[in-house]
Amino acid sequence: MALQKFLALVSGRIQQLSPVQSSAGSASAGDIVALNSAGQIDPTMLGAASGEASISATASEAISAGAIVNVYNNAGTVSVRNADNTAAGKEATGFALAAIASGATGTVTLQGVVTGLSGLTPGAYQFLGTVGALVSAPPSTSGSITQIVGTALSATSVMFRPSDPITN
Repeated sequence: MALQKFLALVSGRIQQLSPVQSSAGSASAGDIVALNSAGQIDPTMLGAASGEASISATASEAISAGAIVNVYNNAGTVSVRNADNTAAGKEATGFALAAIASGATGTVTLQGVVTGLSGLTPGAYQFLGTVGALVSAPPSTSGSITQIVGTALSATSVMFRPSDPITN
């Protein structure tokens, strides 16, 4: 179904506008919400209001939407970077619903549903991979980090609940 539009009075003139299907953060304040292609409210619209624990943090590198991230202390500042199973201290502690540019501040969800993924097997554990990615099998390389980050709910979503990391 095509996205339904609405009429609004803007600067004294009636205009046809489109509701938003995902949040751009504070830039989306006051916007009217539309359901996404799955017929659901996009998780970027919910944040802490949905009961998910989230924080605001500064990215020390570019973070992609849906990336698994590591929250850490960067000279006294709460910062976020891509989680990585090849580096001790970069275990998964959250995920980014939206992309965060290096040096910018963004919202990191510490528990909840990660959507927009693909190729997952429902019910299968998902493990920390490299550069913020999920993988379906634990790493076997000596010195790598094995960490279950969640369980696939569908081919496109994961319930993010990270386990304690174990170094191989």
